Amino acid sequence: MCYVAGSSNEPLCEATMFELIKSMAFSLVMVPVVMVGILGLIYALGELFNIISRIGHSEK
Repeated sequence: MCYVAGSSNEPLCEATMFELIKSMAFSLVMVPVVMVGILGLIYALGELFNIISRIGHSEK
C-alpha cells in the first residue's frame, strides 16, 4: 500500500496515480500541439518576411 508520511495512514495511491497518469496524458498531448504552434509561427513569419522582401525588389 502507498502511504504519505505524516498522514493518518490513509491510502492515497489510486488518487495520486490517477493524477500522475492524467498529467502525463495532458503533457503527451500538449507537447506536440505547442511544437506545431511554434513551427507554424516560424513558418508564417518567414512567409511574411518573404512577401515584405519582394515588395522592395523589381523582377527582371
